[in-house]
Amino acid sequence: MGEEKIPAFSQRGVANMPYLVPSRRHEYSAVQSHIPIGYHRAPGANSTGFIVEQMVDELAQAGGWDPLEWRIKLTEGNEPWQRVLLAMKEKSGWTTDMGRGEGMGLAVVASHGTVAGCVATVAVSRRGQIFIDKLDFYINSGYVINPLAAREQAESSAIWEMSHAMFGGLVIRDGRIVNTNFDSYQVMKMADTPPEIVVHLEMSEDQWWGGLGEPTGPPTPPAVANAIFYATGTRIRSTPMANAEL
Repeated sequence: MGEEKIPAFSQRGVANMPYLVPSRRHEYSAVQSHIPIGYHRAPGANSTGFIVEQMVDELAQAGGWDPLEWRIKLTEGNEPWQRVLLAMKEKSGWTTDMGRGEGMGLAVVASHGTVAGCVATVAVSRRGQIFIDKLDFYINSGYVINPLAAREQAESSAIWEMSHAMFGGLVIRDGRIVNTNFDSYQVMKMADTPPEIVVHLEMSEDQWWGGLGEPTGPPTPPAVANAIFYATGTRIRSTPMANAEL
């Protein structure tokens, strides 16, 4: 807990941001919502990652940098992040030029003792419908005991987080939750999920015990949002993405 008894997880993705920025400052404060809250899968990093990783892309573009190369430059000397980013560069087929209506985007977020990166490939129709064609994950969690279970956790965390990012999660009206059951709470179904999800386990030489049940969730929405930008030229500033005007 930080000052004012604000949960420390609310600063994940910001307080531990690895980018070599010479001068930075971040502040946070508590807001009374009068609505009881509970834990969410990958809390904190799922919201801060969406902000930070899109901001990094925008700054890279403003400076004339490729967003992947810029991240590699800004994390020099940070071996866990370098391992993930260099694996992305080597294996993902990364490009920012796929033509109108198609795009690749990336994001990397550290949470639960793990560095997780996502490269998303999307297509956007003329009517603005978003199709996620592929999700490529690069995970540095230290030790991995069961690679199959690790991949299953990575996939489920990403799909769960994209359900919230794409469709909006809970709907609260007059202080009450409206969509209280699965007939009204929209999640990604088989038809919505990417036809291809690839998980790369990129372990550092210096081993540790990192989490695998949550870390792939936070980088997925910003990677998809960055990909949408390269497909359409439009930045996604808020969720649900399905309601964005593209």
